[in-house]
Amino acid sequence: MQFFLRHRSLLIVFLVLVVGASVYAFTQRETVPDWVTGTITKGDVRELISVSGVLEASSKASLTFPVSGTVRDIFVTEGEVVMKDHILATLEQGELQADRRDAEAALMIAQADRTELISGPRAEERDVTASAVTIARANLAHTQTEEAQKVENAYRALLSSDLEARPLNPETSATPPEISGTYRCSDEGIYTITTFRSGSQSGYSYKVNGLEEGTYSAFTDAPGALGSCGLFIQFTEGDSYGNKTFEIEIPNRQSASYATLLNTYLLAQRSETNAVAAARESLTQAEREATLANALPREEEQSRADAKILQASARLAVIDARIRERTLIAPFAGLISNIDLTQGEVSTGKSLTLVASDLYELTVRIPEIDITRIGVGQEARVAFDARPLETIETTIGFISPTATEIDGVAYFEAKLRFTNPPQWFRSGLNADVDIIAEEVSDRLRVPERFVVTEGDATYLLSPQGAVTQKEKVEVTFRGNDGFAAIAGDWNEGDVIVAP
Repeated sequence: MQFFLRHRSLLIVFLVLVVGASVYAFTQRETVPDWVTGTITKGDVRELISVSGVLEASSKASLTFPVSGTVRDIFVTEGEVVMKDHILATLEQGELQADRRDAEAALMIAQADRTELISGPRAEERDVTASAVTIARANLAHTQTEEAQKVENAYRALLSSDLEARPLNPETSATPPEISGTYRCSDEGIYTITTFRSGSQSGYSYKVNGLEEGTYSAFTDAPGALGSCGLFIQFTEGDSYGNKTFEIEIPNRQSASYATLLNTYLLAQRSETNAVAAARESLTQAEREATLANALPREEEQSRADAKILQASARLAVIDARIRERTLIAPFAGLISNIDLTQGEVSTGKSLTLVASDLYELTVRIPEIDITRIGVGQEARVAFDARPLETIETTIGFISPTATEIDGVAYFEAKLRFTNPPQWFRSGLNADVDIIAEEVSDRLRVPERFVVTEGDATYLLSPQGAVTQKEKVEVTFRGNDGFAAIAGDWNEGDVIVAP
């Protein structure tokens, strides 16, 4: 106690220093600002044209009978969905149905008379002439096949006979390889054979150029395939074939038999032409005889028969048209919305309304200032007042070439089509439409309000402890959907501060 009393002044000074240091540290500590922050994301940035419109069925028809009569049957009810060509209602048509059966019978008689006229001779007589034509036709096919084979055989003999491998160097001492087989390809020309030493069983291999290409082992004990055209080559055992070149000409025009084989081939071609021509003439003669034996009736007789059929068909068509006038048929698939007809009453002036249930159009008006920025096929997003939380994507199907002036502003009508509409669609629904005028995809983007513009430069604010730092950023595209696409030294997920 005496110690503290004697040193009281020192203790007071010490406490004052401690309190002062604490106050100073408190006043100098960093405080966390109340920032509005965001992050850089990756996504789409769009320039949107926002309009509104009304949904309408693309087809609506008020159906009435074109003639007056008593309503016999009504086959549908209000609210019923029908398919195209579905019969909806009919008028009395008993007398017409009887007339139709009579006209149909008259048409069948006229057709039978014409068939009898055209049929001509009995079936037995027709069989004889038909058999002659069949035999002549079969003979022509046989002749064509047989003669073509002869020509092919002669050509193969020309290409494959007396083939030999001639050395390019006349002083070559090695025995030329033996060529055998039948050449099956169609190209004429030269095989160039170049031999060289290798690790094959014979000690040699050869390279082929010209008509075919490839590298193969040389065989001395048996022929080996020379390419894939049917020829074989065999080298002489014990001969030296290192670095030798031989040529095989297809066909061998230096062969003693070449002229004979060529003449045989040309003769086979001429023989084919003559034999086929003779067989074809025989077929033509058989067909002429068949035509003569089964001659059609005279032209005037056939014209008269045709006229009777046309007359009966026309009468039947008139009756069918009168029946159709007394039948209401759905011109398209849709929903029966109103029935003003009553069974048993006269139909004059009364109708049945059909609204398309599977094709809808949303009509919007595009202001003149935006019309050059849209086109047919452009994507749009639609939100209906009836279902504001549901967005439906579609495309522009039509843009009017002419404008309508409203309050001094020119508007162009555009239609958005829905080919697979939801069941809740109804004519008259109001909707808000965002048409995508321009879009960039999969880009780094920031909310537009985070971009700081100073003169021609743009910046983003980056948090640095308790302060922010302006860092340059390149804005590559500004949408009106609240985002701006950026480029530069930035990464997805970077934190930024609103100005």
